[in-house]
Amino acid sequence: MRFCRCISVCVAVSLLIAAPSARARIDTPQPKEQRPQQIRVLDGSTVHNVGELQMHVGNWGIFGSWPGVGRSYSEAPSAQWPAGGTVEYLFVAGLWVGALKNGVPAVSTSAYEDEFAPPQDMRDIMYNTAEGARGGNRLPSPVADDDRDGVPDEDWLNGYDDDGDGAVDEDFAAISKQMFSCRYTDFEPSSIQRFTTHNPLRIHVRQESYQWEEDRYDDFIGIEYHVTNVGNDVLTDLYVGFFADADAGDRNDENIADDDGTGFIRVPARCADLGPVSMDIAYTYDVDGDNGKTEGYLGVLFLGHTIDPNGEFAPRRVGVSTYANFAGRGPYVEGGDPANDFERYDLLSRATHAGNPIDRDATIPRDYRMVLAAGPFAELLPGSTLVFQTAFAIGTGMDGMLENATSAQFTFEGAWFNLDHDALTGVGGRETRVDGPAEGISIDSCYQPGRVPENVPRGRTVWINNDCNTEREFERRCNYTEADSALFKTGIAGKESQVFWMVGTAPPPPAMRLDAASAAGVTVYWDNFSETQPDVKTQKKDFEGYRVFRADSWTRPIGSSASNGPASSMWKMLFQADLRNAFGADTGMDAFRYDPMSHMNPSRRHDLIESIEQYLKEFPGKEPPCPQGVTKEECDTLWALAAWNVG
Repeated sequence: MRFCRCISVCVAVSLLIAAPSARARIDTPQPKEQRPQQIRVLDGSTVHNVGELQMHVGNWGIFGSWPGVGRSYSEAPSAQWPAGGTVEYLFVAGLWVGALKNGVPAVSTSAYEDEFAPPQDMRDIMYNTAEGARGGNRLPSPVADDDRDGVPDEDWLNGYDDDGDGAVDEDFAAISKQMFSCRYTDFEPSSIQRFTTHNPLRIHVRQESYQWEEDRYDDFIGIEYHVTNVGNDVLTDLYVGFFADADAGDRNDENIADDDGTGFIRVPARCADLGPVSMDIAYTYDVDGDNGKTEGYLGVLFLGHTIDPNGEFAPRRVGVSTYANFAGRGPYVEGGDPANDFERYDLLSRATHAGNPIDRDATIPRDYRMVLAAGPFAELLPGSTLVFQTAFAIGTGMDGMLENATSAQFTFEGAWFNLDHDALTGVGGRETRVDGPAEGISIDSCYQPGRVPENVPRGRTVWINNDCNTEREFERRCNYTEADSALFKTGIAGKESQVFWMVGTAPPPPAMRLDAASAAGVTVYWDNFSETQPDVKTQKKDFEGYRVFRADSWTRPIGSSASNGPASSMWKMLFQADLRNAFGADTGMDAFRYDPMSHMNPSRRHDLIESIEQYLKEFPGKEPPCPQGVTKEECDTLWALAAWNVG
């Protein structure tokens, strides 16, 4: 165990890696463990708060906290940016799913009508975790299959024994520096009773959301949905959508929603230092900027969804099919909010029946809402699941938002690996597997333009370049050559498997404890967990050192919750300790190491520990008696040291 010595006032510790260093704030309390007496977590504790964009997440599908409405969680950060202030950019947002059920349009929503709800089981609360959590190893780690049953990450974090092996949440993928996980459905009795016209699709939603804390990655929140048809009806012409009422302004000001603008931007290629990305983003902003107080642009990105390279059951490629904005209290046909499932489905499915499914940018100051949608998915059979990923990204002005959205897109796209250990798959730019039977399959329409589309018979597998048009766009706009192929091509060097939501960052934070009893100030203790964890992307241990930060003279703003903390500009580094390895400061960490029971005579300490070791060997599982002349606290430490020595 490694600990730091006494520091006068200290409330933050960061980790260093050999790559550019990053600061890890622990200024605000982590979401507390939920208690089962209330299935909907309504106390405002489930807040993404390790990054600059701080946001409340509900376990019934909402993002945001409905500021000013007076709900029990309304004081929690809604989309506060930067952290530590009172400027918000979101009222509420959430998932929409629409489909034809027996030929009748039905749409289930998280907002405004919260037709999704967690099942009434004491386990259906919100769960939180982070990289490095026990049972949370993920690919490409060689121990991603935590329970060694041959299937990695099949017991996702939800309080249930999903794989039927008698253990709970022992083999899931822990993603990012702060991850929330929950599940809900659209057919709970409480929802049907509250919304009498609600026609449930009978779908189950698994929701995860992610946040990172390093400066380059702390201005976005990623979200992933797994939508499963658990009913008996085939859902046809299905669309997944995301609704957002994004109000920008200081939560203590009046009428902050009335001076916003909104728009949509499609970025075919953004040539960044780590490589190119393409993005579809709907965004909102305060038109006049509140005299410099509200300068952020909040974007909603469509990152990914289930695809079908054959184009039969799902779109061939990821993309937004509809963007719509609306304002005012008028009827839907005059630009107001959709008021029933027929209007909501009409909105989601505009791509199939409207001349232009992408609305014009709305620059006249008003209170706008917006919806993004993807589809149609031809059918969702009973028992089938589709996956959908989106993200919030924020920055100063359009350029700042695009820069941080680029980081979100990179993080989502993750990295490619040769997980099947076959050097002949994932080559020649062909990354997508197609199993027969399939008709009219183009192997590579960009780099082999003369090749005739093929019919793939049952039992045969081919690999195709499904993203070749995007690669061509990157190649042209970013002036890449074949020598740069590793930057913009997928399916090369035998790497056929994409692992999403992955970026190389500092190791996860250590377990930590504060002791304010010392006359000298606050003592901070932490363990060496961070030093033992490999980088999730490279699988190399690149721990470099620690930094200790302090924030002075901060008062929590009125009307904000305990999840708020000081702004990043207030944190000042007090101290750092760095490995001597020619990277970074090379200060050494010898003085940082804690020597337990150092006040005791060394020979007496040795004898006491040795006697407890002997007791533990002779009476395993029993608590040793406390030696005479030793306090309960000292005894506890001696026992821990002896137990460590005997394994």
